[in-house]
Amino acid sequence: MPEPYTGSQTAHSKDGAETKLKNAVCVGTNTLSSVRSAIKNNWTTALQVTEIG
Repeated sequence: MPEPYTGSQTAHSKDGAETKLKNAVCVGTNTLSSVRSAIKNNWTTALQVTEIG
């Protein structure tokens, strides 16, 4: 189900997190596997789990 565009956890905030995570994979800061796992478990905490944000 898509994220809503209103409220505290919006599609915009998820897009921002995904962009930061993608960039971390591209520069080699994190592995694709660890980022996928973090998003799968809970996208709202993925930046903290991967130590990006």
